[in-house]
Amino acid sequence: NKGNITIGCEYFDSSLLFKVSDTGIGVPRDKQKVIFDRFVRANNDLTNPVDGAGLGLSIAKAYVERLGGKIWLESEPGRGSTFYFTIPLSPNVNF
Repeated sequence: NKGNITIGCEYFDSSLLFKVSDTGIGVPRDKQKVIFDRFVRANNDLTNPVDGAGLGLSIAKAYVERLGGKIWLESEPGRGSTFYFTIPLSPNVNF
């Protein structure tokens, strides 16, 4: 019910690296490899009205990969999660 979300972006290795961190419940280690699969949720308690259907991260992964990037997370249960994704830049983009 309380917490923080921070969002950041930086130029890294010819790509934009995005970072989204939260102070939420975190993702258990055994779910971290499958959390980007369709219909997989970190918490399988179907009575929780806050949880979704488990499609958001799989859709995000599909978009990121379609653009040639990668997506991953670092998480610790009880402390929150940080999701990262990269989007490669065109060779014509200068910073």
